[in-house]
Amino acid sequence: MSIISVSRLAPRNATWLWRDRFPLGKIVLLDGDPGLGKSFITLDLCARISTGRPFPDGSPGGEPGNCMVLNGDDAADEAIHDRLQTLGADLDRVFVPNLESDLRMLHLPADWPKLDQAISGAKIRFLVIDPIMAFLSSRVVTASDQSVREALFPLVLLAEKHGCVILLVRHLNKSGGSRSLYRGGGSIAFQGLCRAAWLAARDPLDTGSCVFANVKNNYAQLQPSLAYVVARTDPAHPTLSWIGAHALPADELLARSGWLLRPVHRARDFLRTFLENGPRTVGDIWQGARKEGFSKRTLSRARNLLQIRTHWTRANGQCVTHWRLPHHNPPSTAPPSLEPWLAPLRERFPRSTPLDDL
Repeated sequence: MSIISVSRLAPRNATWLWRDRFPLGKIVLLDGDPGLGKSFITLDLCARISTGRPFPDGSPGGEPGNCMVLNGDDAADEAIHDRLQTLGADLDRVFVPNLESDLRMLHLPADWPKLDQAISGAKIRFLVIDPIMAFLSSRVVTASDQSVREALFPLVLLAEKHGCVILLVRHLNKSGGSRSLYRGGGSIAFQGLCRAAWLAARDPLDTGSCVFANVKNNYAQLQPSLAYVVARTDPAHPTLSWIGAHALPADELLARSGWLLRPVHRARDFLRTFLENGPRTVGDIWQGARKEGFSKRTLSRARNLLQIRTHWTRANGQCVTHWRLPHHNPPSTAPPSLEPWLAPLRERFPRSTPLDDL
């Protein structure tokens, strides 16, 4: 094994295909349930890259680049061709396998030299493998970190060698958890090898739309989520429209989608809204909670989820309890005045001798 001292390495800054979202020379991951338009998103990106049009968030597209689509579900001469045409792609810049010359589907890791040759020959800038599981050898144990890393490491090298983005598409597992990092099918090694990861999820606030959300980003901050709609008014020619930024991050999308009807999470949202402008008394909070149908037990559990703080003040001689969100400071209260008690005493026991004379 050849080694080199770190001092001899030239530091490099990240470069981007899609600014702050898709780093060049790296693998990127897209997870999501079936039917949410994951493949449509990949083809929309191919259309934008092949023509140099801006990306869905308005970021500049740069010079037109070549793309390649390996799709294990849709026929290239039917759905893929028609959708790329509808999306306005430069079809001369988007490549697919030629099944007339190679009838066997690509299998990784054994066939990585073929992929290397194809990327090099067509100068591919953006490669989609959709879904990745369809292109892994039957010998790859997708639940094993070691097996997945061995299968995908050639893709890491190819992305680095050719300075392209390789986007892997994957389905979600059925665990039902809300942590987006762990919801993709197979080993966590998929996430470990990818430098950026994304989630396509149903919008819990609007069942007619979906959201493209950032799960992981090694070279920039997590980027804002983007909402999109797949319109299927004409089944033969569905369309995809991006409708702007969305407030919910990836974990919240999964949490709300899976637990939207659970009382404790509705109570959590109620408390967050009720306290967003500052501390409120427990009496006010409980009065509002009863109108929403929450029990004290549910409210207490929601309070723990938000890590709500408690403080006390005195009013009219009574102790009053307040709840506040962790980022809110408790109100400053002046010490109580003793004058109401001292004034009667002064009248009853007047001081005849000034203190200065003592």
